[in-house]
Amino acid sequence: MVDMKALSDYHTSDAAKKFMRKRHRSEARFKAIGVIAILLALGALVSLAWTIGSNAVRALYEYDVTVDISFPQDAFDRSTAVKDFERPLIEQGILSEDSIIRREFRNQTRIAIEKTFLAQFDGVPEDRRGNVLELLSRGSVDTLSDAVLEGTYGPGDVVQDFPALLSDDAQLYYKGGFGSVDFVDTAGTLDLVDKGDGRVDLLAAANDFSEPFALVKEALLDQALIVERDARRQAAAVGTMQGILEDAGLSEEERTEAEDALNRFVREEERLTNLATSLRQRANSPGGREELSEDSPSVLVFVNGGTIKIDEFNGANQLTGSVLRPLSAMAQAPAGEWRIGMLEGSESSRRIKDQDVVWLEELKEKGLVISKPNWPFLLEGDSREAELAGVWGGIVGSFWTMIVTFAIAFPIGVMAAIYLEEFAQKNSFTDFIEVNINNLAAIPSIIFGLFGLLLLLSGFKVPFFGGEIEIGGWAKEFRSAAFVGGIVLALMTLPTIIIAARASVRAVPPSIRDAALGLGASKVQTVFHHVLPLAMPGIMTGTIIGMAQALGETAPLLMVGMVGFFADVSTGVADPTTVMPALVYFWSDYPEKLFELKTSLAIVVLLLFLIAMNTLAIILRKRFERRW
Repeated sequence: MVDMKALSDYHTSDAAKKFMRKRHRSEARFKAIGVIAILLALGALVSLAWTIGSNAVRALYEYDVTVDISFPQDAFDRSTAVKDFERPLIEQGILSEDSIIRREFRNQTRIAIEKTFLAQFDGVPEDRRGNVLELLSRGSVDTLSDAVLEGTYGPGDVVQDFPALLSDDAQLYYKGGFGSVDFVDTAGTLDLVDKGDGRVDLLAAANDFSEPFALVKEALLDQALIVERDARRQAAAVGTMQGILEDAGLSEEERTEAEDALNRFVREEERLTNLATSLRQRANSPGGREELSEDSPSVLVFVNGGTIKIDEFNGANQLTGSVLRPLSAMAQAPAGEWRIGMLEGSESSRRIKDQDVVWLEELKEKGLVISKPNWPFLLEGDSREAELAGVWGGIVGSFWTMIVTFAIAFPIGVMAAIYLEEFAQKNSFTDFIEVNINNLAAIPSIIFGLFGLLLLLSGFKVPFFGGEIEIGGWAKEFRSAAFVGGIVLALMTLPTIIIAARASVRAVPPSIRDAALGLGASKVQTVFHHVLPLAMPGIMTGTIIGMAQALGETAPLLMVGMVGFFADVSTGVADPTTVMPALVYFWSDYPEKLFELKTSLAIVVLLLFLIAMNTLAIILRKRFERRW
């Protein structure tokens, strides 16, 4: 018999209270760890979403420069487009007349656009015109030349406000990818003295250059920190070499090489230490002469309709610079009628140079730069030019690949699930099949890619629409095709569909089967007329989830060549193509920074596609779901 009083005394004893306090602390720690884990996961998700979203937003629009383009009266003459030396090549079938005319019209269009674009700038030297034209995208020429070939424009026509697409670097500058020019208000007059050869001395009456001068000093301090870090690395290398020299087992040759390396490291450490000391002294000195280099912040003076880049500070308000944009006069500039512009990033750290910045600011001053939605991103195929690259080729390739995947995986998966669940006898053979289906669902996706490479491509040519199997051949015509990629993804998706379909078939109540059989239906009729329709919502849900997983795969398609560069949009399952994940993979590896923005937007497009597929799965389940 339980002694209730003793039990009550135990629960109110000090030992019991101590145990309860310990347990409560343990529960509190467990809850705190769980909350911290959730917060860390949310923080990582928010950080990822913010990084991708902020870049994607900047890729939603693009910049054009509007110009009026005039075509000469003798332009676009088809009778003179083909030269005499090209006619034999046409007769031999080496060239076509249409391609020659297209090329000639494109060249004439390019010359008209470049001539008009150069006219927007003041006094560009002959040797700098190529740099100016690099601000334009070749896509502008393609767009207008296509309009010329279609007959929209002809000789003597004037194209009003033609939106010429800017290059990727110019696009990125206007998007803030290289920083922006920070303007400083001026309070005093500015005197200019022409020194010849494009050099100008500047003298400010007020202390207007104090902020740019402080920025230069701050940059010197940053350079000193970098040099000191490199000096510490050299010191570590010196210590390592000294440790090696203490080894008595070194041969004479090895000891000589180690001593030479040690001397080099010592000299380099000394040089870096002296340089860091010099930079710190210059940064901490209140005045003095400072010469600006490519590693210094850029300081620009906009005065008298021109622009001067500061090359040297001779004092807080005495400077020397180079003319980047011609000045209308060397007269004194009154207070408030000249500006100072600063770019914190050094010229050596960005692809766009100070001269390009001046030209782009000039276009903005004249009101020629416009921003518009980046529809070509969704409507054009891939391109090596960042400003022309679009995702339509990847979207179409993913569509064809998913069609092949669904056409193969869905019927085979559903039939296999029905057979295993409804018709197959339970024995060691079916147990073996079930174990292997579950194992296939856990195999890394790249293994399926290797299977596709070795069997579908290397082993034999894939038959297609009545084509013949050629054993031992190399299926070059199907490499990179959506047909092969779809087969590989279908094999990868098949276990997922089978498992989901079996679970859905098993969930149908036995009373449905019993009722159908009791009314005289055969086993096949019972399954296909009653069980399968009721299981279809769950089957479709599992299928769409498996397809969504396949949509995001890159590794298996890497092995069958679907991650290459394809500028043309595929028109069928046999055409070479790429897919959205592969497009994201390649764009993220390109050096152009504009591709980084477009990669983020492509990720958003892919995520929207995946969300749409999962939403469709939920709708199907809610639409056909039955409660028993």
